[in-house]
Amino acid sequence: MTQASQIALSGFVAFGVGWNVLAVGVLLMATLTMATIVSVIVHRLRSSPSVASQGVRQRAVRSPR
Repeated sequence: MTQASQIALSGFVAFGVGWNVLAVGVLLMATLTMATIVSVIVHRLRSSPSVASQGVRQRAVRSPR
Protein backbone atom coordinates (compact mmCIF):
# COMPACT_ATOMS: atom_id res chain seq x y z
CA MET A 1 0.00 0.00 0.00
CA THR A 2 1.49 3.29 -1.04
CA GLN A 3 1.61 6.39 1.08
CA ALA A 4 -0.96 8.11 -1.12
CA SER A 5 -3.42 5.27 -0.73
CA GLN A 6 -2.85 5.22 3.04
CA ILE A 7 -3.55 8.95 3.22
CA ALA A 8 -6.63 8.51 1.05
CA LEU A 9 -7.89 5.66 3.21
CA SER A 10 -7.32 7.53 6.46
CA GLY A 11 -9.03 10.60 5.02
CA PHE A 12 -11.99 8.50 3.91
CA VAL A 13 -12.24 6.88 7.37
CA ALA A 14 -12.01 10.26 9.11
CA PHE A 15 -14.67 11.64 6.76
CA GLY A 16 -16.98 8.70 7.49
CA VAL A 17 -16.46 8.91 11.25
CA GLY A 18 -17.10 12.65 11.18
CA TRP A 19 -20.38 12.24 9.31
CA ASN A 20 -21.44 9.44 11.67
CA VAL A 21 -20.77 11.62 14.71
CA LEU A 22 -22.74 14.43 13.11
CA ALA A 23 -25.65 12.11 12.29
CA VAL A 24 -25.74 10.73 15.84
CA GLY A 25 -25.71 14.27 17.22
CA VAL A 26 -28.60 15.30 14.97
CA LEU A 27 -30.60 12.23 15.98
CA LEU A 28 -29.92 12.92 19.66
CA MET A 29 -31.06 16.53 19.34
CA ALA A 30 -34.19 15.47 17.46
CA THR A 31 -34.99 12.91 20.16
CA LEU A 32 -34.51 15.45 22.94
CA THR A 33 -36.66 17.99 21.08
CA MET A 34 -39.49 15.51 20.59
CA ALA A 35 -39.27 14.43 24.24
CA THR A 36 -39.51 18.06 25.36
CA ILE A 37 -42.52 18.73 23.13
CA VAL A 38 -44.32 15.59 24.33
CA SER A 39 -43.49 16.42 27.94
CA VAL A 40 -44.94 19.93 27.61
CA ILE A 41 -48.10 18.61 25.93
CA VAL A 42 -48.60 15.95 28.61
CA HIS A 43 -48.02 18.49 31.38
CA ARG A 44 -50.55 20.90 29.88
CA LEU A 45 -53.12 18.17 29.42
CA ARG A 46 -52.71 17.02 33.03
CA SER A 47 -52.77 20.51 34.52
CA SER A 48 -55.68 21.84 32.47
CA PRO A 49 -58.96 21.36 34.33
CA SER A 50 -61.39 19.18 32.43
CA VAL A 51 -65.16 19.22 32.89
CA ALA A 52 -65.22 15.87 34.71
CA SER A 53 -62.48 16.81 37.15
CA GLN A 54 -64.17 20.16 37.88
CA GLY A 55 -67.36 18.33 38.77
CA VAL A 56 -65.49 16.00 41.09
CA ARG A 57 -63.67 18.89 42.75
CA GLN A 58 -66.89 20.87 43.25
CA ARG A 59 -68.63 17.87 44.79
CA ALA A 60 -65.66 17.29 47.07
CA VAL A 61 -65.75 20.92 48.20
CA ARG A 62 -69.50 20.90 48.81
CA SER A 63 -69.60 17.65 50.78
CA PRO A 64 -67.93 18.85 54.04
CA ARG A 65 -70.81 21.26 54.75
